[in-house]
Formats: sequence, structure tokens, C-alpha cells
Amino acid sequence: MRLSRFPDEVSILTTRQQQVVYTDLAAGHYEFQVKTADRDLTYSEHPATVRLIVHPPYWDIALWSSLGLALALALVVLQGVRIVRRDRRLVTANRQIEETTRNKSEFLRRMSHDLRSPMNAIIGYSRVVLRRSRDVLDERQVRNLENILQATLPAT
Repeated sequence: MRLSRFPDEVSILTTRQQQVVYTDLAAGHYEFQVKTADRDLTYSEHPATVRLIVHPPYWDIALWSSLGLALALALVVLQGVRIVRRDRRLVTANRQIEETTRNKSEFLRRMSHDLRSPMNAIIGYSRVVLRRSRDVLDERQVRNLENILQATLPAT
């Protein structure tokens, strides 16, 4: 009888027993071969071969499964922490954007007011000059005043 795991690894056992027990075999694939002999010690020509698969013990499987599950859980927690941190950064960035938008709107409001006040004066004076002095001004000056008033109309 012989039990081999690899082609060059051979464990030969000669016994008269009908049962052979191997203990503490490592997980893997094995080939068990038996040659028989009669009372005259005439051995059979070809051995009987049985291929075996030894699976790891259940506690090893449970241990590795538990470790894999713990690793997966740790990765989920780590990803959760990363998402929370990213969300906090996004909230901060959104607040900064909102503040910048408010500042821009305030700036535009003030600039619009600061520009509109002198523009309204220019428009008003242009109308007054055009109305009161149309007959005194030459054609080019009248056309310039009309261009000023035309430029102040809202775009359509």
C-alpha cells in the first residue's frame, strides 16, 4: 500500500491488516494505491488506485470565514468614515460657495447702484438739454444727445 500526495512522495506500508488509518493528513489531493499478494506472495501486477480529496477541517474554514467577514466589515467601516469625511468637506465647501455668492451679489448690487446714480443724472441732463436747446444745437450735437438717450434704453 502506498499513499502519495505528489508523484515523488511515496509512503509505503506493508501490513496484513484489512484496514489502514492515516491521521493528521494535510488538506489536498491524494492517491491511494494497493497491491495485493496471495499466500505464496505473488503480487498483483497493477495496483488498485483510489483518488482522495482531504478537505480542511471545519474549524479552519470557520476561522478563515470569520477573518474574511471581519476584514469585509472593517473595510465597510473604513469606507463609511471616508464618506462622512468627504460629506463634511462638501458641506464646508458649499457654505464657502454660498458666502462667496452672497458677497458677489452684494458687490453687484452696490456697483449697480453706484453706476446707476450718475447714469440717471446723465440721462436726465441729456433729456433737458435736448428738449430746451434742440433749436440752438447743430445737427451733430443733437444726434450725439439722441445716441446717449438711445444707449440708456434697456436691451430688448
